[in-house]
Amino acid sequence: MYEPRGHRVNVARGLAFRALWGSVARSVDGGVTHPTVSIWLALALEAAMTAVLIATIFLFLAHRRLARFTPPAVLALIALLIWKGAPYTGTSLNPARSEGPAVAFEDYADLWLYLVAPLIGALAVALAWRGCRPGLHPLTAKLFHDRRYPCSLASALPALAPDAHARRCNAGSTAGTTGLNVFDRRP
Repeated sequence: MYEPRGHRVNVARGLAFRALWGSVARSVDGGVTHPTVSIWLALALEAAMTAVLIATIFLFLAHRRLARFTPPAVLALIALLIWKGAPYTGTSLNPARSEGPAVAFEDYADLWLYLVAPLIGALAVALAWRGCRPGLHPLTAKLFHDRRYPCSLASALPALAPDAHARRCNAGSTAGTTGLNVFDRRP
């Protein structure tokens, strides 16, 4: 979703890319995304790709058993979307991804598409999800749920007490394990 800080970071990255790479950056148009298909087909494709991404996240985070697999599922899905969609739209999926280079290289020709399409796709999935699955709510996507830091989204994922987290992390580091598993309910 749109975050003002993310906007500033992506614009700064685009400007840094332009300044540091000069002619090389200009040779790839600064990474500015433009569709190679009609604008309406590009709008539909970007909205659909974003909708599939958001639906996947919702689906995985709505089930305790699947929630821990959200990152690899999203990684695989994004790789697939880029592989299949990039030749047509650049597979932006994120308004900031297109906004940063467009601002840095002053190329606003198709920017509206990459601002509007992800919003349409995400909104369509959110409304459909609420209508079709009213009792099934996505869980909060946090790696660690510490009760000392209440979740603004009222997460339903299990959380360990702060002292249990410290014990697990210390035990994990000495035993050579990965440490905390937020789905492990053992004390």
